[in-house]
Amino acid sequence: MEIIWSYLLVGLHVLFWFGVLGPALRRNLRAVPRLQRRVPRLTAWPRVTAIVPARNEERALEASLRSLLAQTYPGLHVVCANDGSTDRTRDIAAALAREFPGRLTLVDVPDLPDGWLGKPHAQHHAVQNAPADTDIYLFTDADVIHEPTTLQRAVAHLLRERGDLLAIFPRVDCVGLFENATMPLLVHIGLAANDLRKLNDPKRRTAVGIGAFTMLRRGIYESFGGHAAIRGEVIDDMALGLKTKQAGGRLCLVRDPRAVHLRMYHGGAEIVRGFEKNVQTAVGGGVVRLASYAALWLCIHLLPIVAALYALAINGSEAKFALFLAACIALATGETLAARTRSFVRGNPLVTALFYPLGVLLMFVVFVRASWHSVFRKTVRWRGRTTRIGPQQVRML
Repeated sequence: MEIIWSYLLVGLHVLFWFGVLGPALRRNLRAVPRLQRRVPRLTAWPRVTAIVPARNEERALEASLRSLLAQTYPGLHVVCANDGSTDRTRDIAAALAREFPGRLTLVDVPDLPDGWLGKPHAQHHAVQNAPADTDIYLFTDADVIHEPTTLQRAVAHLLRERGDLLAIFPRVDCVGLFENATMPLLVHIGLAANDLRKLNDPKRRTAVGIGAFTMLRRGIYESFGGHAAIRGEVIDDMALGLKTKQAGGRLCLVRDPRAVHLRMYHGGAEIVRGFEKNVQTAVGGGVVRLASYAALWLCIHLLPIVAALYALAINGSEAKFALFLAACIALATGETLAARTRSFVRGNPLVTALFYPLGVLLMFVVFVRASWHSVFRKTVRWRGRTTRIGPQQVRML
């Protein structure tokens, strides 16, 4: 009878992974249209300004800015906000500003005021230096690569749908063991955690904003107070979406793995540091709530492995079959994880399928560190800057 626990653990995992998360992800993919590949022809295009906050981004900044400056969109202006960088970020942006006069503006962000977090403050300062005739702001990160026709196709979709905010779900590029083991898990959760059919339901707080590409009409941005209204938000992109929705705006989310892509983090240490600043905000609440979600995270992904280890400790032919079954389910979980995310992740699917438990454990470390920094210290740390955080408007889970 002892072996029944192994079967129960496997059964619970199958029910949740294949019976709940799988249908939720498929439902959301059906709700998110693909960005049209054909480049439309319009007689007049709105004036767009791309806002790029940059703090210690020397590794990817030049390629990112060049991809924006290579856009086929007529009249695009780029404002890069250097946020107190201590590396070559400012030098790189300054050289490009000289190479593309009138198209790229470099601004230096002043010291961080009380109550503000770094990225919203940098974006706010960049907006203040945007051309006065801007119609649409494109908020994008300093490590994102844009395909040349992305902006034209995105603006056309926004106009066609009469939207106020448009976000593109990016492709995440993965290199090495830790990135391939972890990033598909996080993409999977992002695609399945919320019902994306409810984006424009005024009765639901479901909203969208993506740091890689969030385009917002200037009129509605100013109507809710711009970045001053989200000055202390850790997940600033989602906060823009929530404020837009609360102001009566229409949200649009599209997908195109070739339109926007980035290598979000380089290695396991960066993944931990990068996501610990978001986890407490995404979950909300204190230690008990964080611990509950950490336990749920482990259970969702590791139940087959726990079942296999349990069966391994029991003698007999029935235990061997339970071990074989649990191992097969664990491998099936890894394979389906790689398959479900292949349109949004470019990496090594074999590494993802075999080593996703390593990614699960790495994210557990993130939960532990987030509990310490965000609950006990009430701080967030990123790019060498530690800032105290206050109450947050955004809850993702």
